[in-house]
Formats: sequence, C-alpha cells, structure tokens
Amino acid sequence: MVRQQNTSGRAAWFWYVFFAVIIALVLLYVRFPEKEVRLFLAEKVEQFDPDFVLEAGRIKPWPLLGLKITPCSLVARENPEQRVIDFDSLILSKRLLTMFKSEKVYDFGGSLYSGKASGFVQIDEENAGPFKADLYLNEVDLNKYKYISLLLGRQLEGILSGALDVKGSREGLIDASGQANFVIGDALIKLREPVFGVETVEMQNVTIDADLGNRRINTSVEVLSNDFKGSLSGLIRLHTNIERSRLDLKGTIEPYAAFYQSNPKARDAFELLSSRMRNGRLSFAIYGTLKEPRFRLSAYN
Repeated sequence: MVRQQNTSGRAAWFWYVFFAVIIALVLLYVRFPEKEVRLFLAEKVEQFDPDFVLEAGRIKPWPLLGLKITPCSLVARENPEQRVIDFDSLILSKRLLTMFKSEKVYDFGGSLYSGKASGFVQIDEENAGPFKADLYLNEVDLNKYKYISLLLGRQLEGILSGALDVKGSREGLIDASGQANFVIGDALIKLREPVFGVETVEMQNVTIDADLGNRRINTSVEVLSNDFKGSLSGLIRLHTNIERSRLDLKGTIEPYAAFYQSNPKARDAFELLSSRMRNGRLSFAIYGTLKEPRFRLSAYN
C-alpha cells in the first residue's frame, strides 16, 4: 500500500512539473520580448561590424536556447538598398556546452534564395578575441542574390553549393584566413562588353577553390561548358573597399566546334589569333580592379 502511494506520488509530481514547464513555455512564447531581442541582435551586429545593419522580421523563441527570425536581412549601413544577404527564415541557437564559457558557439540554419544555408560561429564575447565560422550552402539560386551581381558589376546566374571556413579578427574581415570550395551549376554570366562577339556565357559547371590569407585570395577556377572548357588561377589582393581589390589572374580557354558554330564572329576572331594558340587553347590575363577588370591576351613563348 505504501509502495503504491509512493508511486502515485512520484507520478503526480512528474505531471505537475511537466505541466509547469509547458505553461512556462507557452507564457514565454506569448509574452516573448520581441522588441528587446531585436534591439539586442542589432547591437551585436553593430559591435561585430558597424558597416552593416540587421533587419529582423518576426522573432520567436526556438527549442534549446534558439530564435527563429522570419525574415532576416543584412544591409549596408551607408546604402540600405544594398541588401548583402536575405534569409526567408533563419534559426539561431547557442550550444548548451558553451553557455558558461566566454567563448560561445552559435549554430545557424535557414532558407536562403530558394536554397539552404547552415553553419556556426565561434566567438569570444568577453575578450573581443578572434572568431571562427563555417558556412555550408546547398542549391542557392544566384539569380535571386542580387548583391553578388552588384559586386561583380555584371549579372551572374546559377545554382551555388559549397562550403567556407574562415578565421579572423573582429577588427576587420580583410585580415581573415580560410578556405572556400564552391560549385556553380547551370551558370550564366553577362559580360560587361562583348568578347569575340559573345555577350553571354553559359556554363554547365564552375568549380571554385580559394585560400584566403595575408589580405589575398589565391584562387583556382575550372569551367566546363557545351561550347568550351577553361581555367583561371591567380591572386586577388584585397582592399578595405572591396571594389578596389586588385586582380592578377591568368587563364586558358579551349573552344569546341559547337562554340564556333553558335558564334560566327568568335570563329573569325579565333582564326586571326591562331598564332597565339597552342593545342587549341588561348591564354589570357585579367588585371585591374574588381570594379573595373581588364582583359588581355597572352602569347605563348
């Protein structure tokens, strides 16, 4: 009899605690301090990098110390029309094991331009020390990401997937180091000026590998198309104003028969340049700045 009473008492206590937790969660959801949280997040973004402003839509609590923001955007402070990134929805959560440490880890994930993005940020909140971040992208539609076309100064389309890991100082991202590996499928780029009579370049697959460090990006690009294949490698010397970053890139292009058939002007141009070609490939260089890149042909020795 006593055992039954103890058992029933423990059961009653369990249900009491269970319903207390449920009621607390409901009250937290209903009376969630959305305005205060929005201001807090905006201040954190400004502390990390004052050049950007956070625009947060509806904010609601998410299980395990998380927040769900719908939508969530990062815009340039000096030019709010420059939307650096737009999440349809974004979930932020703090890792439980780092709650009582100065070095916190925040996981994130969300819907981004019809694709998915996820990753984490590791940062020392108390000592303003270095940070580490990993980003993973899956089938992001670049046609909807207008900011990248703005940076390049030309329209870029395609489906982007890949990963980026970066370490740096909160003093400025230009001094960060890291690696990036991306693939763009069904890519299309509209050239600022026609090259050999070609205004738009369509590519089946573009593979991009890059190493970041010492204010430089050492990059390698491989391109595969129905009309040609090509490669590009070299350095991008970073400037605090990203548009003034210097380009020092060299590449080759190998046209296929289909390229000549669909671009008669290009066929005539390549015939004139046959003396510069080796094994059917033409070498070129890209220099200047990211805002105003320049193109020149290279001769084989």
